[in-house]
Amino acid sequence: MIIIADARIPQEAARQLRQLGELILLPPFKVTYAAIAGHPDIYFCHTPKGLVYDPKLPGGLLEKLHNTNTPLIAGTKSVGPQYPQTALYNALATESLLIHNLYHTDPSILALYEPGCRLHINQGYTRCNALALNGDAFIVSDAGIEQALRKASKKVLLVNPEKVQLTGFKHGFFGGACGIMGDKVYLCGSLSMLDDAGLLMDFVTDSGLCIEELYQGPVIDIGSLFFVE
Repeated sequence: MIIIADARIPQEAARQLRQLGELILLPPFKVTYAAIAGHPDIYFCHTPKGLVYDPKLPGGLLEKLHNTNTPLIAGTKSVGPQYPQTALYNALATESLLIHNLYHTDPSILALYEPGCRLHINQGYTRCNALALNGDAFIVSDAGIEQALRKASKKVLLVNPEKVQLTGFKHGFFGGACGIMGDKVYLCGSLSMLDDAGLLMDFVTDSGLCIEELYQGPVIDIGSLFFVE
């Protein structure tokens, strides 16, 4: 198991993740602005068919990922300094659905899904704003994503992101503070710090998962955690 995370995550969270597998920490690459420069969901899109990556990522980093059972798929475009070049890989991909602002999605991701399996939304930072618990249950921090998923007959919980921290911004997003492995949602922070803690716990439990807190402190948007088997 390899876990991809931002190098700036709290030390206790990193220690907990190292007990689960090999931890790859992304430095804040200088290709974009500091707040998201080390976020995995800016450079990778984790799909059921493979891990799509920014082709300009360092070769040494990719070499480690070649030792997993997950296919690596080179993206077509590279991350740039500002939106929408920062959102190329920030799509949410399930077995049956690709959710993203499809005007900005990297072509290598689009190629994995037939047109009828693509759900267009206006929010380019989809993975930051949405977490798929399974193919039918989602936690989101964006009302537009919520509406689109409900129209697609999905079960959705909309949560307030204002207590999620992101350096340099008023707040981050819940999806960006999480990663899923097996039946656990790994959260970078303490659930009790969030206004919607009770709703989140019930929704996750009802979906057959549980929440594992990686450290006791404020919930931080770390650009998602990717568990690569």
